Amino acid sequence: GNAMVRLNSISIDLRQRYEREAANQYAINQRLRITMDRYEQIKQLIAANEDVVNFAEFGNGVSQEWIDKAEAALGFPLPPSYKWWLRNYGGGDIGGDEITCIYEHGFDTPMGQDVVSRYRRCEDEGCLPLCDSDIDADFWFDLTADVPDHEYPVVSRALDGVYATDFLDFLKKRIEIMHET
Repeated sequence: GNAMVRLNSISIDLRQRYEREAANQYAINQRLRITMDRYEQIKQLIAANEDVVNFAEFGNGVSQEWIDKAEAALGFPLPPSYKWWLRNYGGGDIGGDEITCIYEHGFDTPMGQDVVSRYRRCEDEGCLPLCDSDIDADFWFDLTADVPDHEYPVVSRALDGVYATDFLDFLKKRIEIMHET
């Protein structure tokens, strides 16, 4: 009697644990699928807007080795979507507004829009400069935001705070705004 009740209880507990794990795995897979769809959408948006987007050809980006070196020099991880862009496009500009990138030169000599150089010259703690626009504002990653996976929002003082939820959203908005100007 008692042994059967205990076995039933264990069986129910294992089934509930399995269902929770399955639900968690489903949620992870959904987030992955949404993320992959977003990368594909941005890739297509970039390809369709070569009149305002000046990036390297897809696949000709910065090496993972240099991304790792930059993160070590910065002392914190870069946002995953930004690293994806660096690995695949390397750098460039949207409508003439250059986005910070990695120059693959070493970080002792300050150089232009190199992300490590720009961070070291930044006077605001908690910000990572991203883009200085002649059209509307300066943008940076808000490193103080409590976000999963270091996918920091892009902010601007001139535009009163959060401009884009993450780097992919930033790219989309910048491409769209260049068509409006």
